[in-house]
Amino acid sequence: MGGFGFIIGIYASGVALLVVDESAFRVWIREDGLVEWLTFAALVTAFGYASLTAVAYKQRSSTRTACKMWTLIALLFLFGALEEISYGQRIFDIETPDFLLPDGSQGRDSLYNKQSETNLHNLVVYGVNINKLVFGKILALAVIAYFMVVPVLYRYNSRFRRFVNHCGLPIIQNYQLAVYLVVLLLTTALHSRNPRVNELLELMGCFTFLAMIVHPFNADALLNVKHLLIRKRTSMSPS
Repeated sequence: MGGFGFIIGIYASGVALLVVDESAFRVWIREDGLVEWLTFAALVTAFGYASLTAVAYKQRSSTRTACKMWTLIALLFLFGALEEISYGQRIFDIETPDFLLPDGSQGRDSLYNKQSETNLHNLVVYGVNINKLVFGKILALAVIAYFMVVPVLYRYNSRFRRFVNHCGLPIIQNYQLAVYLVVLLLTTALHSRNPRVNELLELMGCFTFLAMIVHPFNADALLNVKHLLIRKRTSMSPS
């Protein structure tokens, strides 16, 4: 909860800076800046937590469904973290392959990266912006469905609730959803000022997911890292 509050403070600071001084905001929101590294930190933390939760399900559950689900969740967070830092390209000063460069001689009209980076979310394939299509529209629809449709079905459909708990899927809390919706509406309203404000929405989205998996609505029906630690302490206790 403290971390969630801290990120809300970062978001509010960014919004205030955009309104007061847009030129300062552009510097503050730059590549490899505070917002990008906080987003990376949220994704890495979520990856670690999901990985430990998968181990907890593997050790304590009679079914492997939830273990596989949390393994998939962990891999998705890892993918997001690596994409966020372009797989360490700028950290290790790795050159972008020619076929990903807009001005390269190979595949210029079929495949390149609009930011000349080694990642997937900035690819342009046959003129289609992958970031807008997959990481924008499709991902947005998936997030809306998971944040707004799934919780309603979980609360009012007992068969669906049993299925979700069997798969070990976390359900978003009301306060987490409320914060994200406020952030989404405010970011949309400010988009015309500077499109880079979407970086703040991405930050809040990642921390909302982290908050959801650590403190889900259906926590009592799921295993988590706490159960893994309890098992470890029990195995280490003298008989």
